[in-house]
Amino acid sequence: MIRPLPRSLDPLPDESLIGFLLRLSHRLELPPARLATLTGLSRKARPAVAIHQLRIPSANVADFGKATRLAQAEITGLCLDSFRERYPPLDLQYTDDSNYVRRNKNLPSAPGWVLTSATRYCPDCLAGDGSALQQDHGGPWRKKWRLAVVFACPLHHRLLRYHCPRCAVPALQRTRANPRILAAQMLIQHPVQCRSTSSQPQLDAPAPACGHRLDHDVVQPNEPTRETLQHLLQFQSELLTRMQLDRDDATTHPDSGNRYFYDLHLITRLIRGSWPFAAQLAPPPHIDLDILDDHVDQLQRDMARTREAGKQVQNKLLRGGPPDDPHASAHLLAFAGHLREDSDALPALVSSVSGGSLWGRELEAFLHHCSATTQAAAEPHVKAELSKVRAQQRRNDAPPPRRRRARIQYRSIPRPKRRLTIDPRHIPHYLDDDHIRPLSMLIPETAMQRRTVHRFAAITAIRSYGGLSMETATAALDLPHGWGTRASKAVAHWTRWTKLNNAAAHVATAVQDVINRLNSTPPKIDYQRRRRALDGWLIPEDVWETVTEPLQRLPHPAKDFGPRKRHITSLLFWTVITSGDYRATSLFRNRTQIRPRDDRFASLTHRLMFEFLIGKGRERNKHVFDLLNAFAPYRAQLEHAIDHETFRPQNGR
Repeated sequence: MIRPLPRSLDPLPDESLIGFLLRLSHRLELPPARLATLTGLSRKARPAVAIHQLRIPSANVADFGKATRLAQAEITGLCLDSFRERYPPLDLQYTDDSNYVRRNKNLPSAPGWVLTSATRYCPDCLAGDGSALQQDHGGPWRKKWRLAVVFACPLHHRLLRYHCPRCAVPALQRTRANPRILAAQMLIQHPVQCRSTSSQPQLDAPAPACGHRLDHDVVQPNEPTRETLQHLLQFQSELLTRMQLDRDDATTHPDSGNRYFYDLHLITRLIRGSWPFAAQLAPPPHIDLDILDDHVDQLQRDMARTREAGKQVQNKLLRGGPPDDPHASAHLLAFAGHLREDSDALPALVSSVSGGSLWGRELEAFLHHCSATTQAAAEPHVKAELSKVRAQQRRNDAPPPRRRRARIQYRSIPRPKRRLTIDPRHIPHYLDDDHIRPLSMLIPETAMQRRTVHRFAAITAIRSYGGLSMETATAALDLPHGWGTRASKAVAHWTRWTKLNNAAAHVATAVQDVINRLNSTPPKIDYQRRRRALDGWLIPEDVWETVTEPLQRLPHPAKDFGPRKRHITSLLFWTVITSGDYRATSLFRNRTQIRPRDDRFASLTHRLMFEFLIGKGRERNKHVFDLLNAFAPYRAQLEHAIDHETFRPQNGR
């Protein structure tokens, strides 16, 4: 029989059920598990209390209210279910007389968006507001800290913490080894002490608890700058404002309320699934791409370990919530919020993710719950990608045809009438802006990648030199076999779907204009000599150490000046000196296309090249141009030696 407790407490604002039980157990000097039994939340056969943090069943509400003297509204306010109308991952289905919970079948799955096995925390909030009651029993363990979209405390202008500074175990962690947060054998502790029992118990003695006071903060090595923190706090405030909308605004408005959180859920999955492509979508300067790169890299390593163990692998890049670490979560969610406002970013992200038909169907179903703005921007591209996958499946499942079908012929582009008169050795992969302008003005960058347009123009110009074949012209540019054919097909495909009338003729005219410009103002550099002289070349180690040593003494130096950075910088110099495409170099292809592939090298190379291409004047790519400026004298000597045929490569290894 449940009886009223001798004393109770008033719940603090936004306090969670577990936080309330910890404070009350400390006041009554009772073990938390014993208190859970006295309040009707726990039975000997079912001692777990964690499920009640979502919702206290109606059968237990009366007993809990009788024991704690709390009203039903106060009891409901302790549970995460109070957010269900504003936060979709908590819109769950419950049975009336038990704590059995299941996902709402009408809503998409959102695992990882509610932290049920541990919680984030703000040390300043746990320290209390200075009142006598909070000095004795600590401040609130806030229930919103359990939401994956809450990563900062606007009240104290700081990011939240997740791990205990002493034992590095997540706060209030519940694991298979320790399934009960309020362990019965645990000694009475202060509510803000770490309750981790990571060590093994001996015989019948309970495992000792860590006991570190989580309201005593420790400075972290990766704290954001003041400007970055200000941006992240502003975004956090916007998210919390959406959590406070009234029911009608939260559930019916087509572009706000809970639909906004579906948008964030979708875009974070697209960011990780398309990485490192997403890094090229010009994120604001306060987004730390290194943190996001480390997060994606960690997920890939986890999947690799699972695969090596012979277990079924789930693509964690396309599923799951933000990282548990508040710092990484802040940057990922802020980047997603930024891309949500960019209508051109979503189609590019959708097209760059290859997750198969299962992912396509899941994405299509999930999109129906997103905001009207996101649906309008992404839905046509989702359907287009899904139709491609379905068409491929039909081709794979179809029986072999009795007779061979004719291959689809791309609309041919007329060859230039006037030939190239200069030596093809002087044609680079990337033509000068003045030379390529007629074609780049015709085909916008939003329709085709810059390198494809330049590759098509350069190969077409070389073919006109002496009636060369496609592959001969491709080889003259030192490009891999097939690259020229793919570039030509891409341009031909563009002429089929563009709204421009007689597009093929316009392309032919533009290419002829490019050739005329090359003939009238020919490049003076022998780019073929430069490409072949630097094939496989690396910056010598002694040169690298001498030139980069002053850069490492700058106020905010780059994090890495090791061998991988030397190799990537060598590719950057190859690109600058040859005006070429680094993807065609043997160094890049050997590192990224021959097993074992160095995915980290590919990711960092793509990012550095992107930062180089967006030009000067940005804080995030300042280190790239610092490198170029530092190596400028050496680069001038290198170019002079190659052009005068006195260059003798040292291989740099």
